[in-house]
Amino acid sequence: MPSVKKTNPIKDPIFQKTLKNLLSAKPKTQSEMKVGKKKAVKKSKKKKDG
Repeated sequence: MPSVKKTNPIKDPIFQKTLKNLLSAKPKTQSEMKVGKKKAVKKSKKKKDG
């Protein structure tokens, strides 16, 4: 396996795996996306508070 340069995240195997999962996943409805954004905002606020 060729060495992966950290400067190019697109060639990172973890990124490739995540990308495949996103592409193979079923598209979410508008309401599901809104709920997901709310959850993501809550998580980011918790990280800032410590």
